[in-house]
Amino acid sequence: MATKFDWAATFAACVVVLGLGNNLCGGDPVSGKQLFEKQWHWNPSAESLDETDFQNAVPKKVTELPVKQPLEQVEELVRQQDPGKAAEMLQAMLPRNPQPGGPPLRNAARFDQKADGDGLGPLHNATSCAACHDGGGGSGVEHNVTLVTVDPRSDFFKQLGPDSGKTIMEFFPGLIASRGGLSFNMVVHDASTRPGYSEIRNRLGEFVPGEIDKAWFNQHRRTSEAISKQPVVAGRYKTLDYYLSQRNSPPLFGLGQIDSISVGRMNSVATRQAALTEGKVTGRVAGKFGWRGQVDTLDQFVRGACAGELGLNQGLAASQASDPADLNYNSPKLDITPLQVAKLTSFVASLPKPIELVPDGHTRQTVRSGEKIFHSIGCAICHVPDMIPVTGLFSDLLLHDMGSELQAPFPAPAGQLGSIGLVDPVQFTGDPQRRIVRAPGYYGAVFQTQPPLPYPFPRPDEPQFPRGELTDEELAGIASTTWDAMQREWKTPPLWGVADSAPYLHDGRAATLDQAIVWHGGESAASRQKYERLNQRQKEKLIAFLLSLRSPTASPTLAVNR
Repeated sequence: MATKFDWAATFAACVVVLGLGNNLCGGDPVSGKQLFEKQWHWNPSAESLDETDFQNAVPKKVTELPVKQPLEQVEELVRQQDPGKAAEMLQAMLPRNPQPGGPPLRNAARFDQKADGDGLGPLHNATSCAACHDGGGGSGVEHNVTLVTVDPRSDFFKQLGPDSGKTIMEFFPGLIASRGGLSFNMVVHDASTRPGYSEIRNRLGEFVPGEIDKAWFNQHRRTSEAISKQPVVAGRYKTLDYYLSQRNSPPLFGLGQIDSISVGRMNSVATRQAALTEGKVTGRVAGKFGWRGQVDTLDQFVRGACAGELGLNQGLAASQASDPADLNYNSPKLDITPLQVAKLTSFVASLPKPIELVPDGHTRQTVRSGEKIFHSIGCAICHVPDMIPVTGLFSDLLLHDMGSELQAPFPAPAGQLGSIGLVDPVQFTGDPQRRIVRAPGYYGAVFQTQPPLPYPFPRPDEPQFPRGELTDEELAGIASTTWDAMQREWKTPPLWGVADSAPYLHDGRAATLDQAIVWHGGESAASRQKYERLNQRQKEKLIAFLLSLRSPTASPTLAVNR
């Protein structure tokens, strides 16, 4: 087991040694761990601006932003987990003999920013990081994130007119993005700090044929069984087809180590996979974080989580979602400061990687036999044990086609596919101006703000998902970079700690490891079939091996997950 290294504590020590104390930290001694466990609250007394004021308050072009100041560079080094270089830079910036109570450090205002925004929300899925990641782990389906995705083939887009924007506002106002544009994919948050949102959220279920299962849609009643029976819910509002899907909260252990894996290493693994399998397994490089690999770095992941899950505004870095029940309400002030985000990121980066431990009721020999079976049926082709410099990961971090049974509405990111056809952006002239929300890619792919072109499946009489099935020939040919083909792709989830991270798969539909394996398809179909042909004793050995992959907080006693 790797030694835990606390970057946040190291950086704090550098600050104290250099004599900066609270001048640098803006009077905020809160640690990254405390921020992780902090219960956030809404501050209704915070000043808010109307839409016009907000648009005038932010630069219109990135080129208008100021050049990074020295302390911003220090903050960047902290986010990259390099406190040594950060300390060197701070030392160079200090006067030779800093005196307590002396003049403040030049440019220290960057770190003296205050979090005086409206706090939690208005839209949020939890009130703390720890609510979904207790102790750094994952969560059950009660904390699943619900997404609404609009199908670009909807008849709605063939008849755009003066009332089109009004139709979207009636359906789900959150889909109106910056400057009147349409978002094809949006989070349906569980809660709001302000009135009116619950009615808008519940309305999404009114346009689903039949009645939407409360054990699917309601976080307090949600079950893996309900999700497995209907992974995607299809609906239609007037001529607009839409889909509801979910994402489960994964564990955070070892993310700092994953962040250290190079894209070059991922590319080399992808090349080797294709050669070993004669092109049957072709991993694709995207980001290292998120179920779709839609986030590149740990820093971006943490910023997106603060904005998307807690509604913590970070200015131009990542904005909280607007209130769809009151489009005039906006708070441009910071809810969490850059330094706090850096501390939080450092804490997450310090979480140790999972461990390997022989489960109760099994022997080391049984676990080793199970690992050999794991390799023999091809699981290790994608669940690569070691991704240098990280060992025991059991993931290639690549995107793979996992088959139609694991297909979900919004597609994986384009990654390194090169030029692909994109859906034209949709603008609604005269609709309310929404402020720009910057949490790019946290919940879905980023295609220069546009998704890929969908395959021209005809409109079904009743809304359904998927709209049609692609053949193997179509997947290998002209349809390979379409909206529908890329909906089948998922990043290989690391298996380290898998014994303690149930439920499984991107939406938590699998309550057991056996169920998760049986859901595999696409490029993993051959391995699944080999698993199904194993006898009961062989399956037990394979599961015993997986149960030896424990979280770093695991106790010696293991309740066998069957």
